[in-house]
Amino acid sequence: MYDINITGKIIKVKPIETFKTKTGEYKKQNFIVKVDSTFDNFIELTIPNKRINEIEIKEGERAEIKFFINGREWNDKIIHNFNVMKVNILDYKTDSDVKFSSVDGVNYDEPKQPEDDLPF
Repeated sequence: MYDINITGKIIKVKPIETFKTKTGEYKKQNFIVKVDSTFDNFIELTIPNKRINEIEIKEGERAEIKFFINGREWNDKIIHNFNVMKVNILDYKTDSDVKFSSVDGVNYDEPKQPEDDLPF
């Protein structure tokens, strides 16, 4: 089992699902992340039963997510789960969302060209 880290935006949080098992009740919550990459890349991840009360996520949040892939055989098919171990919510915005301003109120949205004293 290897840990995998991804960073992206949580675009959909699904409701918590509850299942009856031989050993009791099992809960899980799935959510979809748009991974930071050149191309659109969406991954559905699962918060498993033992972490469902520890991890809280919301749609629209940017997060760094640590997970592992779990696979098992069922009815002659291999079923994969991407089980989340940890979610760090990132409280910063992307570079395109950030506007800089100085203490004196000068807006620095667009870079200014330096004045040039060369004669040519």
